[in-house]
Amino acid sequence: MIQTCKRIALLLSNLSMLALSLPAATLADWAFETTSGFLNDTSGNLRDLTEAQATVSQIEKGGQLGGAAFFSGGSYLSVADESVWTDSTMTIEVLFNCTSATKDTTRTLVSHWDRNTGNASWVLGVRKSQIRWLYSTDGNSYSTIATLSVNTGDDYYLALILNNGTATFYLKNLSTDEAFMKTEFSGLPTAFYDAAVPLTVGSTATPSSPYPGYIGRIRIEDEAMNKDNLLIVPPDVIEPVQINGYKGIWFDLGQDTTYGPKYSGGFATYTAKHRPMAVHAPAVNKTFFCYGGTLASHLKHLVIMASEYDHATGQVPKPTAVMDKDGVDDPHDNAAIQIDKDGYVYVFISGRNTSRMGYIFKSTEPYSTASFERLSPEEGESFTYPQIWYLPGSGDGDERFAHFFSRYTGGRELYYSTSTDAHNWSDAIKLAGIQGHYQTSYHHGNRIGTAFNRHPGGQVDQRTDLYYMQSDDFGDTWTAADGTILTLPLDSADNPARVIDYAAQGRLVYMKDMVYDAQGYPVILYLTAANYAPGPEGEPRTLEISRWNGSEWVTTQMPPAATSSSTLIHNYSAGNLRIDTEGRWIVLAPTGAGNIPGKDAGQTEIEHYWGQGGEMEQWVSEDQGLTWTKAMTLTRESERKHGYPRSVENAAEPFHYLWTDGNPEAFTEAHLYIGNSDGSQYWELPYDMDPDAESAEPTPQKDAYLRWQERHLEPDTVTEGGELDREANPDADQAINLLEYFFDTNPKDASDAPDLELKCNANEDEGVNLSLMFGINPDVQDYTYAVQESGNLLEWDETEAFEQSSLTAGPDGRLHVELSNNSREPLKFYRLRIDPTN
Repeated sequence: MIQTCKRIALLLSNLSMLALSLPAATLADWAFETTSGFLNDTSGNLRDLTEAQATVSQIEKGGQLGGAAFFSGGSYLSVADESVWTDSTMTIEVLFNCTSATKDTTRTLVSHWDRNTGNASWVLGVRKSQIRWLYSTDGNSYSTIATLSVNTGDDYYLALILNNGTATFYLKNLSTDEAFMKTEFSGLPTAFYDAAVPLTVGSTATPSSPYPGYIGRIRIEDEAMNKDNLLIVPPDVIEPVQINGYKGIWFDLGQDTTYGPKYSGGFATYTAKHRPMAVHAPAVNKTFFCYGGTLASHLKHLVIMASEYDHATGQVPKPTAVMDKDGVDDPHDNAAIQIDKDGYVYVFISGRNTSRMGYIFKSTEPYSTASFERLSPEEGESFTYPQIWYLPGSGDGDERFAHFFSRYTGGRELYYSTSTDAHNWSDAIKLAGIQGHYQTSYHHGNRIGTAFNRHPGGQVDQRTDLYYMQSDDFGDTWTAADGTILTLPLDSADNPARVIDYAAQGRLVYMKDMVYDAQGYPVILYLTAANYAPGPEGEPRTLEISRWNGSEWVTTQMPPAATSSSTLIHNYSAGNLRIDTEGRWIVLAPTGAGNIPGKDAGQTEIEHYWGQGGEMEQWVSEDQGLTWTKAMTLTRESERKHGYPRSVENAAEPFHYLWTDGNPEAFTEAHLYIGNSDGSQYWELPYDMDPDAESAEPTPQKDAYLRWQERHLEPDTVTEGGELDREANPDADQAINLLEYFFDTNPKDASDAPDLELKCNANEDEGVNLSLMFGINPDVQDYTYAVQESGNLLEWDETEAFEQSSLTAGPDGRLHVELSNNSREPLKFYRLRIDPTN
């Protein structure tokens, strides 16, 4: 059966600006141009509209709209039901002016819908200043797409092209100079419910969801239109769109095993080979970041997003859709981000193999992710897994980009190129071609380096060995860590760049991260495994670190954490390594895995446990990786597994890490998070945002009482569901846990007890001046404090009441409350009273 294709075009326009030739497939055309017969079908197909309720007026609106039908909010039009209104392949074009676009009810432009009688098919309208598309496959339940913002009272051109499971929206504001915007969705039904109701304009057939405003023309055609044949033709490059929330992409590779997919889950910050995904700009105190997103919670279609965190305000704007990947649902096409010396933000969007090209975009304004221009040619460029670093040069105008990437020229081979403007690039140098590689790179000043594995026989599931090479002259000369000059490209397994021969040990190697220490020596984080597949066959899975100490490579291992033998539960679980200013090595990774499923566990539980991700934990080594301590547990008892943490280049508090969540065993939402340096707090970026709000504040995920416990107790003894009893006193120091919490003392150490200190300064003329000093938990914000005095310890009077925020700490870090005592009484006692604010 060949499915009928249709096109619906709703136009509010000055017809002089549109091509008036009608394709042969036109099913109906209502122009609303003349008072006499303005509801007639001018296509010749005799599908005239009728007034179904109240009066629809013909008005010469003027401007871009010209003649139009005016809907008062209670009137609507209809035409008889036909099968041609229902198929899932159609195009909808709209030029409209809605006089009330902000309401939290759908303003129906056109629909085939009466849900009250179980005849819901589809609705196109406006709600809360966004275009809304509702669709149903059973006549009752329905799904919604909300996209593209509109303003009340502006003239718009809207085109919706539905084509057998995909939906493409084009929108242009005709009242301003704003350019076209575009979004695209995939995974929609290939058939809508065949509703037995009329096609309606201005309301559903219920009737409900009335439309207030102007409609100038409606056409219905029997085909899905190419954009070049639309009534107003969009340009090839569409302006980025601001999206109402931070929605990450979920992905399943589609290779199933006994213990679940080879890898799947929330992949907004995938892969570890896209570097960096976040960069801090001290000049404006903002962190700029990118991720792989999607436009609705039920979609898997990839849209490359960019945004920024303002450290001064603690807020993020709506993310910008830099590039719609045209139906791609694969996060291998995710991006990396970088900033140049002038503050322009660059987004390097990965290609995939030879079938999808890479693209480079540049912000139109410095230090802004609001809009971008494409630097790459329309057909794209050949690069995958972009890793882009900005080198300072001598500081005299020779700053430049260093780009490490892969090309599929004989397996996944490694390349390098450089540019001063991200537009004109040096010829790509092939660094290695030993049947394929994955790499992780970084820089230390002008030193650039990359660590990588190899793929025997071109098989990624056999990846093994560890290599390292570096350059101190922008890529003209490449050496091993010991200075041995390398002949490029590397084309044999046994070469001077090899650090460890893991093939001889039967171990697979998965690259995770690389940094440089204070001396400019490389430190490489990677995972070794026994098998490529998820589950116990791959154990032990061990995070290992190899560092160059100036004369030799030293390799150490992190301890088992996720299981009794493995650091991580899954080969594709990522980890980050950084070295702080005190020389401590810090690893953030999803090493928390919970209890292994029992013999009676179901398949879903098994796949969840052995799948990618886990609870995010921070590990610290103060002896260059010889020993490790779990310093902090960030996430606990999470609804979805956390994964793919990414370090921020040049990070500043509180944004040191970016990561995502999402369960591996089944499709879920994927949320995004940022975390501070010591793991004491992390925040969720807003998954949904108010369409009317320009920005929003990320939500902290740890409450103050939990953070207090984490500061004083071992990480494994703290759980959200089993927090310390606030009335208990485990260290028998006469201070219950709630008081220990107020004063930020250790609840299990009697020597660390709440302390009040009273200092006095006696003056014969002024009496006795007192200063009460005490330490307070800085996280406690929902309590007030009052100083009380007594001469007999029986009757107490309040002398001073205050909120913590009104006080400042003294040089000793404690709060000081100045008191006056003019009574000259021989004996006076003071105490501190603490009360909840509410």
